[in-house]
Amino acid sequence: GQAGEEKAAKASKKEVKKASTNADSGKVKVSSAFLSRWKNIKKVTHKRAYETQQTRTVAGVRASEAEDAAVGYARALFWTAFFDEVLAVNLRGYALCAQYAARQMRSRGGGAIVNIGSNTAGHALSDRAAYIASKGGVESLTRAIALELAEHGIRVNCVAPGFIKTPMTAKALDSDPDRKNRVFARTPMGEMGVPQDIADAVLFLASDKARFITGAVLPVDGGNSIGF
Repeated sequence: GQAGEEKAAKASKKEVKKASTNADSGKVKVSSAFLSRWKNIKKVTHKRAYETQQTRTVAGVRASEAEDAAVGYARALFWTAFFDEVLAVNLRGYALCAQYAARQMRSRGGGAIVNIGSNTAGHALSDRAAYIASKGGVESLTRAIALELAEHGIRVNCVAPGFIKTPMTAKALDSDPDRKNRVFARTPMGEMGVPQDIADAVLFLASDKARFITGAVLPVDGGNSIGF
């Protein structure tokens, strides 16, 4: 429900702000919103436009409560409402956010959009059909809008996290030791990432140091996506 969505958004804001505390690329301002709703995107982006000379949008979308349950319904049960909810948050939200932000960026001569994907977009996991479909869509959307917005000086990239130490990941792996062992065995660096790793990657892609990078997907996963 909406109360759960707002709670999750506030939790994400707290996590991102904490991870950005030690960033050396300037002050980071974090806003939270349930991004499948146009009015929320308009409110957040419009607020940031008055606070910065050049709007840079980081579309970090937290999973909904339904997605936290980690069920893909790819077996006997498949709930249409659940599938629609996941895509509304994880894909439509990115598209709407980029659309609104781009309008402001064009008037300011450019900007940078960084989407948050997942390394699962490149391979399948059981019971994650909706999530994987949405994250595959995020990568394709990133490339498509990067092509469309380049002429306006707007860069669009994507960060694809692997297994990061968060309460949700810990809950999933600690309850399944075999899966946890497989994760580490398949990760060349032999460890999980921390939220700061994702924050650093996002800040790099949003900065002028990445001025000639657009349409790219940057894996931040310790090599998990290549460690088969």
